[in-house]
Amino acid sequence: MAPQSPSPAGIGVVLGYATAASMVLMIFVQLGLFAVLLAPVMCVLHWVTARGHDSVNASHHRFLARTWLYAIIAQLAVLAALGFAFAEVWNLAAIIIDAVAAAQPGEEAAMAFDSLAAYLDYTAGRPLFMLVAAFLVHGVATTVIGAWLSVRLVRRWLRWSDRRPA
Repeated sequence: MAPQSPSPAGIGVVLGYATAASMVLMIFVQLGLFAVLLAPVMCVLHWVTARGHDSVNASHHRFLARTWLYAIIAQLAVLAALGFAFAEVWNLAAIIIDAVAAAQPGEEAAMAFDSLAAYLDYTAGRPLFMLVAAFLVHGVATTVIGAWLSVRLVRRWLRWSDRRPA
């Protein structure tokens, strides 16, 4: 039996899965913000592309659109957690800047260190704990999101290779 040449619709699905794999790679290398910016475009593109194809290819395009949507929701949740921690860091930066502005010439570093140490004593180190916890949560969450998307995409890719609907 001679091998069949891929149809243009099939090439679109292959490119869709390749693009989704690049999204997983972006998430694994901590470029989730870029994936968030790209996701709405890819989601709409797959929903629009699904309209003009047969049922198998259309189901895979709809699956890819949902995958991009789920990825953007998960990444926005992770970025919101980071944003909450960086609000505390903003307070730390304001304390350091105010201390440096109030210091005598040549004593900026000592004044900044003393002010920061006093603030951390007052808050029992909570801002630094929040910052470290946010980075830990970010690292674990992006790893989990990337692994979840990888498994999800591989399973559906295998269904598409068998010409079954997503």
